[in-house]
Amino acid sequence: MKYIFKILIVIFIIGMANIQLVYAEETVAGFDASKLKELELEDIVNIKLSNLESKREQLLKENGLDSGFTDEEIEILERITEAEAESEGLIGKILVVNVIMNRLKDDRFENSVKDIVFAKKQFQPIRDGRYKKVTVTNETKYAVSLVIDFNFSISDEILFFHALKSKGFSNYTKLFTYKGHVFYTY
Repeated sequence: MKYIFKILIVIFIIGMANIQLVYAEETVAGFDASKLKELELEDIVNIKLSNLESKREQLLKENGLDSGFTDEEIEILERITEAEAESEGLIGKILVVNVIMNRLKDDRFENSVKDIVFAKKQFQPIRDGRYKKVTVTNETKYAVSLVIDFNFSISDEILFFHALKSKGFSNYTKLFTYKGHVFYTY
């Protein structure tokens, strides 16, 4: 089975302290994404974040900061992200937001943030009440902003996840595990 993954090729050009990132798509036959190590994922994300941060001021000047999402949608994203990934760090939080954004782009899911988050049996914090009890941290607000304001994505494929301790999804393709969550696609 073949998987198409974006392979990040990093070219360091010394001089004027510039780092140029070059992205290449490559088809990798037989690559098992479930073996992606957390450290490798963190390294890739940290490189992408540093590149984004270096351009953030310029992007804000050129584009303003209008994600197109309502205040209610942003609050829903922040609360569900905090509830799902409060101890997962910035990367875990970005992954949760990526799942919701990927579902928004996919015709098999609801077409609004609210409908996706509150869909029956989709997010455990809705069922157990954690969604209403969380206090949203600045880290979570930052994670949501990175994704909705700057289109920051770790994976365009992830559509589902569950806690590591939970029973897996046998009818979906496992992509990788990050800290306490396992991520899947169709």
